[in-house]
Amino acid sequence: MSKVLDELAASADDLEKDLARALRAYQDTKAEKGGSRRIGYEPRDIRKLGAVTVIESRVRKQSSGFDGVPSHLSYEAIVLSYPDRFADDVVAIAAERMGQEAHLLERRTESQNPRFASL
Repeated sequence: MSKVLDELAASADDLEKDLARALRAYQDTKAEKGGSRRIGYEPRDIRKLGAVTVIESRVRKQSSGFDGVPSHLSYEAIVLSYPDRFADDVVAIAAERMGQEAHLLERRTESQNPRFASL
């Protein structure tokens, strides 16, 4: 098991715990199909860039892992569970991919967005 996944699972941050669950579900799905449990560069990227940045990147690129886990464990589901932690475009992409109406999600203003709080 990846040390990064263990750290995410033990994190006080619920988003990181959800990410660990998603990645472990992906490993399990691959193993059930006879594949390797490897998750590529995900642990390295998470350690280097952080969970939110990695999730945003994968959702923007519409990475193939979406179909590798139950939808409620996908990166898109994580984004929709913590919309205030992600850029608006990522939330819209996730909502569309999950089959939800993006306009139903509350639009955040710059003052509500934590990315602008220190400016």
